[in-house]
Amino acid sequence: MIEPGSIQVGVAYEWNDSTQIITVTSNQQSVELCYRVLSGLLTQSLQNRSLADYDDSGNPTIQLTPAPNVQKEELFDFGGVQKYGVISRGVSFGNRQSLFVNSSLNLQMDGKLDENLNISAVITDQNVPYQPEGNTQQIRDFDNVFIKLYNDKFDVTVGDIVIQQPDDGYFLKYYKNVQGLQASYKGSTGEWTHESRVSGALSKGKFNSALLTPVDGLSGPYKLRGPNGERFIIVMANSEKVFIDGKLMERGFDRDYVIDYNLGEITFNNHIVITQFTIIRVDFEYAEQFYSRSNISAYQAVSNEKVKLYTNYYREQDNPNATLGFNVDENDLSQLRAIGDSVDQAFITGFDSVQFSENRVLYIKKDTIDQDGVTQTIFEHSTDEGETHFSPTFSDVGFGNGDYVLSQTTANGRVYEWVSPQGGVSQGNYEPGAFIPLPNSRQMFTIGGEVSLSDHETLKTEIAFSNTDQNRYSNLQDNDNISKGYFTSLSTQGRQSFLSGYQWVGSASMEYDEQDFTFIDRYRPILFDRDWNYTPGSETSDDLMVFLKGGLKKNEANRLEFSVNRRKRSGFIDGWQQAADFNQEVGDFKLVSSHFLLQNEQLDQSTSWLRSKSDLSYRKWSWAPGYVFEADENEISRQDSVVSTLMNFNAHEFYVSSTDTAKATYRFGYQLRQDRLPVEGEMRDYLFSRNFRASYQRNGEHGSIGADFNYRRVEDDLELHLGQSEVINGRINWIQSFLKRNIRSNFSFSTGNSRELRRAFIYLPVSTGEGTHTWRDSNGDGVQDLNEFFEAINPDERSYVKIFTPTDDYITSFQTFYLHTIDLKAPSQWRNSGGIMKQAAKLSANINLNVNFKTTSANYSDRLNPFGLDLENPDMISAKDSKRYTLFYNRNGRGFAGDFTRQTSDTKQLLVQGFETREKDEWLFNTKVDLSAEYTLRITSTVGRTLNQSDFLDSRNFEIMSNSYRPQLIWQPTNVLRLIGSYERKVKMNEFSESSNESATSQVYMTELTWNQAGKGSLRGIFSVVKIDFTGDPSSYLGYLLLDALQPGTNQTWQINWQQRLSKGMQVSLLYNGRKSENVEAIHTGSVQVTAFF
Repeated sequence: MIEPGSIQVGVAYEWNDSTQIITVTSNQQSVELCYRVLSGLLTQSLQNRSLADYDDSGNPTIQLTPAPNVQKEELFDFGGVQKYGVISRGVSFGNRQSLFVNSSLNLQMDGKLDENLNISAVITDQNVPYQPEGNTQQIRDFDNVFIKLYNDKFDVTVGDIVIQQPDDGYFLKYYKNVQGLQASYKGSTGEWTHESRVSGALSKGKFNSALLTPVDGLSGPYKLRGPNGERFIIVMANSEKVFIDGKLMERGFDRDYVIDYNLGEITFNNHIVITQFTIIRVDFEYAEQFYSRSNISAYQAVSNEKVKLYTNYYREQDNPNATLGFNVDENDLSQLRAIGDSVDQAFITGFDSVQFSENRVLYIKKDTIDQDGVTQTIFEHSTDEGETHFSPTFSDVGFGNGDYVLSQTTANGRVYEWVSPQGGVSQGNYEPGAFIPLPNSRQMFTIGGEVSLSDHETLKTEIAFSNTDQNRYSNLQDNDNISKGYFTSLSTQGRQSFLSGYQWVGSASMEYDEQDFTFIDRYRPILFDRDWNYTPGSETSDDLMVFLKGGLKKNEANRLEFSVNRRKRSGFIDGWQQAADFNQEVGDFKLVSSHFLLQNEQLDQSTSWLRSKSDLSYRKWSWAPGYVFEADENEISRQDSVVSTLMNFNAHEFYVSSTDTAKATYRFGYQLRQDRLPVEGEMRDYLFSRNFRASYQRNGEHGSIGADFNYRRVEDDLELHLGQSEVINGRINWIQSFLKRNIRSNFSFSTGNSRELRRAFIYLPVSTGEGTHTWRDSNGDGVQDLNEFFEAINPDERSYVKIFTPTDDYITSFQTFYLHTIDLKAPSQWRNSGGIMKQAAKLSANINLNVNFKTTSANYSDRLNPFGLDLENPDMISAKDSKRYTLFYNRNGRGFAGDFTRQTSDTKQLLVQGFETREKDEWLFNTKVDLSAEYTLRITSTVGRTLNQSDFLDSRNFEIMSNSYRPQLIWQPTNVLRLIGSYERKVKMNEFSESSNESATSQVYMTELTWNQAGKGSLRGIFSVVKIDFTGDPSSYLGYLLLDALQPGTNQTWQINWQQRLSKGMQVSLLYNGRKSENVEAIHTGSVQVTAFF
């Protein structure tokens, strides 16, 4: 069923909603149809609850009171503007924390201010940017804030905006995420229409185009870097374009790739086969915060039916006097002025003294004598408050170029240690200081026009002026900043040819770029320079290109096009390209082919490149057999001797695929490929590979299944001791229901080559209550150590967050992911039976299995088996293994109900200092008995085991055996009032080793009162008395866990949460927490917050 209103065709059409048939009323040969399909569940009966779920003890004569029409409460009325959001202001305080103010504003608006003015806005004052996960095709950037006023002729937007080039123009391309103002206006004067657009903003990022180095068989992750070698960058959400062999990929876990924007890592899905010959190019913006950067753009165009004229201007410029995150002293400034445009020499070493802080890793300066007897001034890590401290930045300069190494410590941050040079040769790879990007400025101004010479021919021309200053600190080498580029083209299309149904297509164009001409963002095809066997570098040269193209076209399946290109880039390129595309359908045969030839002279070498690919299939039946031949022969020669190649192979593939009439979509292909390398001046066979690829997708009434499988076997023909390599990756997703949906299954399995990143972590302070961890100075030295940070239980202790800091150390591995959920319930007709069958009808179950692990073992059993993972196996470098099995009786029903659960959770994490593992196994039993309409008895009991092991933190080595029992009586006389009383006994013992004697036995007496009156307010109070018999060190990490952040002896805890409606659209909230232990002062924390609803 097609969703009404979702059809997008682009031509005139008629739609019959009852028959679901679309009729194109124009004479187009082919059209692209876009629409959304509604789920078949729309035609099925659905309900939130069914009478079949309840037993026959219910009273069907009860008259239900109709629910009142609840109107949305709001403080302000904006008339016809739709709005949603809140504004809140509050304070938090306590006797062990400083008072601080918290605020929040979130407002979304959309609608009409008057008949000719609209508004759309998203406003928030939250200052923590939120990066969405890059695992879906469509993403929403929650950090965008903007206000937009618009009508049919103009729009003005202020805030977080995206500026990009207009559709007109050849040279000027840009796409920028910025903060500022953008305005546009469209109007007309007589037969002329005009459009204006202007923007001014501060940049949020910089553009980069990165060529990644592929690893044979590796899906990822692949690390993105900045253009100046920045190792750790944050990619701006939704700014990336990923190309594989020149083809644009789609983001999404069910598409081609996923991306971690915060780490700058891209991982390809298993149906994408990566080999050592794959070309991976990524265009993206990344958050660059070295200088304040401004962006200005302007566009003006006038047009009528025949002519269009336009101008376009763009400038992005760093402010060298507004550095962000670093300071430049006079010595650094003199050096940066002297290097001119030599961006690789921008290394600064300035650092000032700082005050001592327990939250930072600090250093002192000292003189020492190295092993060669030379006096050196070095930095040394220090925790002595009486010293003069510094906070230098250390940069990785490569082994042998620095005098510092990364030290293995448990300090809360990275510690660098000086190592003495030997014989004048440095023995480290870090150096105090930092490479910084130089402040630059890039401008482009274009003037262009387009003239329709006839209904079929169009003439275009454009001139561009570029102005690029690579170092705004320096006036040196500025004579090459300004340059020009020219482009003109003549194209024809739609003119009828001598062949029935075919039209002429063709174009002739010329481009000339002066020697120092530069562009903003890439404006040519992604593989343009590679197809000329040219890798752009820092050298400059004038560039002349001529492009000729012509052919006949009926549609995409029937066309013939031929092109000839000439390019001369002084000193680097002097060559010709010829290309032909021939697609034809003859009866049931279909041919798709493309061919390419390059002859190029470059300095002292010449290049010949032949590419050819032909795909012939026979499409008479519901399945189509086919054959693909592909040749890619690139040879770079010097004096009739082949010296290198970009790519050289022949491949034969035989396949079978589905056609449009098949119920399922599938393709099975087997490919033989021979790669060659130059050896002693001639091409020799290098690698021979066998590749089998299979894909299958079918959607049915009761479920769907999709699968991809790739097998690649590589043999070394040159006996380079590469051995035989096998690569296996694949995935299967199967969703199915059985027995009238009484059994529902969701199964997913994937495997492939991957790699795991070694991680380090630090703890950073935040406002109390907003963190996740607490610091307890166990040894009393006033210095933060990783052993002393605990996961906070009490809200007043949540003062630190755990931040993982990435490294550049990857370990190649095999990754397997397994997810399986099963829901089972008894057939509904059993409820109408008697005896055992009626009771069995109340049974249901849920199974949830989620396993994701990485191993370095090449054994297929270790790679593919998701069950029985051995975390102690050194080949297992990362694992997340979660399993949950639950059996329900009378789930959500009245009377007697219960459930029994077994859940396990095992994790293994690879850190810089080693591994950290945790194994957790729990058995849970819950029962509920409705004693009457007002009283309910609940009993909960658990038995569990938690094993934690760490290679570098001794305090994290423990094995806790635990059990608990908790009866709970609930009295609810009305819908407004509820009272709960409970008793809980918990026993925890550490059995990690024979010498372990830590234990805690807790008895918890708790009462809870809840009052809730709709439309007025609510009150919830909890008071507990906790008696703990403890053996061990209460200040240790293990003591913190066993005591649940309390103290041995008798403890009291209390909590009050009150919410009250003040007026229409406003409410006040009060939260108060407290606790008291023996011989310890009571701890009080509270907060008050007022909230207004829009």
